[in-house]
Amino acid sequence: LQSKLTSTEKENTALKANVEDLISRSKRQNVRLVGLPEDIEGKNAREYVTNLLSELLGDCLAEPPELDRVHRSLRPKHHADEPPRPLIIRFHQYVIKETVMRWSKSQKDISYKGHKIKMYEDFSIELARK
Repeated sequence: LQSKLTSTEKENTALKANVEDLISRSKRQNVRLVGLPEDIEGKNAREYVTNLLSELLGDCLAEPPELDRVHRSLRPKHHADEPPRPLIIRFHQYVIKETVMRWSKSQKDISYKGHKIKMYEDFSIELARK
C-alpha cells in the first residue's frame, strides 16, 4: 500500500503540473484590463476594446488589433463597494499582444475617458501564486 501511495502521489503531482502547463498555454494570448466600469463596453465588448486599444496605442499598431473575444472575468457582478470585474482580452496574434504589453509597461499611467486602467498578463491562479 505504501508503494502504491507513493506512486499515486508522484503521478498526481505530474498530472497537476501538466494541467497547470495546459492552462498557462491556453491563457498565453490573454490580457487582463483592469479599471473600466461595469457595462461601459456595451453590447459589443470586442469592438469597444478594439477601439480603445487603437486610440491608446495610436502609431504603435499599424492597424486595429484583431481580437478573438473579450469578456468580463467569470465571477458575479460586483456590488457598489467592490471594484469592477476585469476585462479578459484574447488577441488573435500573440505578437500583437506582446506589442500591447510592451507599450503598457512603458507607460506610467494609462487613462481612457477619465478612467485609470492597467493591463496585466492573464496568468493562471497557480502561476500567479508562484
